[in-house]
Amino acid sequence: MTMRVYRFLSALTLGAAIAGAVVGEGVALANDDGAIAVVVNANVPIDEISVSQLRRVFLSEPTETGGGNRFMPLNQKPGTNVREAFDRKVLKLDADEVAKFWVDQRIRGKGKPPRAIPNAKLLLRLLPRLDGAIAYVRASEVGAGVKVLKIDGKKPGDPGYPL
Repeated sequence: MTMRVYRFLSALTLGAAIAGAVVGEGVALANDDGAIAVVVNANVPIDEISVSQLRRVFLSEPTETGGGNRFMPLNQKPGTNVREAFDRKVLKLDADEVAKFWVDQRIRGKGKPPRAIPNAKLLLRLLPRLDGAIAYVRASEVGAGVKVLKIDGKKPGDPGYPL
């Protein structure tokens, strides 16, 4: 399959998932612990990821889900507190540096940034519909249909959790 066809199918799948998610039900909220949870489609065959692997995923470097499929990273929209915290802690970049990174990548023809989803509720409704989808939300926003990954062996709320 050519890269152009792959990108078209990925865009088509994401578009269909967004259309289906918009009419979906709300997300049940858990207790707020202030942490950022990394969440995946429940069918992703891993339970843990390292910060360095997560960085590779969100910088659109080829990274597999463990089942032979590639991760499909989804960002929160720019300017939100959770996006800025994630970028600082995982990418080690502030908002301006992230923007410059993606401009440079586009100029060099090396990739596109992960899609930004307008809000956490929609993001959490999309994840169960997209194979290989990975995103991040406040731990208090996690609901049914997604799996929370451990980061470097720790889950949100554990001492030393990196996010």
